[in-house]
Amino acid sequence: MARRGPLPLALSLVLALPAGALHALALPPFAPGAPAWVALVPVIALLHFERRPWAGFVLGWAFGLGTGALAAAWLYETLAWSFDLRRLVAAGFTGVAVATYTLVFGAFGALTVRLQRGWLPTSLAAPLAWGAAEWLRTDVAGGIPWLLYGHSQYETPALLQLAEIGGVPLVSFALVWVNALLAHAALGRGARAGRVRLLGGALALVVGLAAYGQVRMASLADGGEPVPVAAVQRAVPQSERWWPDTRERNLAGHLEATREAVAAGARLVVWSETALDFPLEEVPELGARVAQALGGEGHSLLAGANVARAGGVANSVLLFDARGEVRGAYDKRVLVPFAERRPAWFDDTPFLHDYLAKLVPDASYVTGTELKPIPVADLRVGVLICFESTFPDLSRGLVDAGATALVNMSNDAFFRQGAAEQHLAATVARAVETRRPLLRVTNLGVGAGVEPTGRIAWRIERDDVATKLAELAPRSGRTPFVRGGYRLPLALGALALLGCVYRKREALA
Repeated sequence: MARRGPLPLALSLVLALPAGALHALALPPFAPGAPAWVALVPVIALLHFERRPWAGFVLGWAFGLGTGALAAAWLYETLAWSFDLRRLVAAGFTGVAVATYTLVFGAFGALTVRLQRGWLPTSLAAPLAWGAAEWLRTDVAGGIPWLLYGHSQYETPALLQLAEIGGVPLVSFALVWVNALLAHAALGRGARAGRVRLLGGALALVVGLAAYGQVRMASLADGGEPVPVAAVQRAVPQSERWWPDTRERNLAGHLEATREAVAAGARLVVWSETALDFPLEEVPELGARVAQALGGEGHSLLAGANVARAGGVANSVLLFDARGEVRGAYDKRVLVPFAERRPAWFDDTPFLHDYLAKLVPDASYVTGTELKPIPVADLRVGVLICFESTFPDLSRGLVDAGATALVNMSNDAFFRQGAAEQHLAATVARAVETRRPLLRVTNLGVGAGVEPTGRIAWRIERDDVATKLAELAPRSGRTPFVRGGYRLPLALGALALLGCVYRKREALA
């Protein structure tokens, strides 16, 4: 493809910001799905004209800032609304977080420019660079796999099926590759046949992925005998939790919903993360009341609670049997930065204490050490607490340990709708990667039943008080992704490094 000289950097930066906003609009909660197949065309086009990796870094970072301004607006709302930080402090904290997190988009820009001068086809530069950037976002320096590009397909299960092979990063790679083919076709000044080949390649890739997805979804074998399970969402605002005067009302509401669910046929009832919003030792009659609500043998309850452990308190899920006795537990292994994990640098920055005291806990929660499923009601339930559902290595580990179904228990009451929908989008991919049915139960968030195909069978909307009876059919077997994890994305990363080797000098002219 013929190449023009670089655009003035100032002009590229001005254009990169709205290009980043367009990228954000292709992600949840805005318009995920089809827009993601074209939303990166503008930034890839801008990078095509650039020959200086350092300028590509600056351009990519500006693109990331444009994305963050929309995609992370919920963070400011959460800090100002849920944690009651002063608006200026919340805005400053959000700005620093976005500016830091989006540095990886700078890496995407720099690597794209560098790969465009390498020996690989130019259309592979952006998808390989994007894959490297997502790896930096998720696996380096305690990264968080939030809003990966592949998450945009969470409502389009046929186009999410690649996740069983290479996880969400492989879905992202395919999406960016289509964008790159379209961008290069639009910019091509050479023979018409070349542009037609690029457009044909993009169309063939989309059609091929859709066909593969439909075949895989249709060929997926049924699981074992379905187990009736009930998801209980009480939608209790965060301001009405953890107070002695609201404790009885919240507990009574959960118990009443449990009685109704058992009467409707549920063998397993699932409450949300920290649904038991009180120190357990302060309610000694809890077991008896749970037993009364479950109403007899053959019924069980999974409920979130803070539980005293050696060294502190753990964010846990407890399994109660029909007699109200605790028969199993899982302690959260990945703690939310700030909200559950006190940063090591906080004590060394006393000048920040007055500003961030409401955000940082007095002490970190105790971190769980075991990753194993909980046997209950003919299932082996792999539990993921809160944003643990965004980490595929946890669900992979649970399946390796024998999990036949996944349950994500969360409390998204801190978030407005945007973050709650983004959380759901990340969670859906775990079902496809592991081919396990997934039940998502929240206090105040988006509850859902997700089939092993990734299809969302039902939802409970963020503010709804509801009890949903569903069926979980246990499944066994291990997908390529469970067996191999990130081998394919790492192979793509190795290809990106090899692709940095320059072409012959005359080919760059």
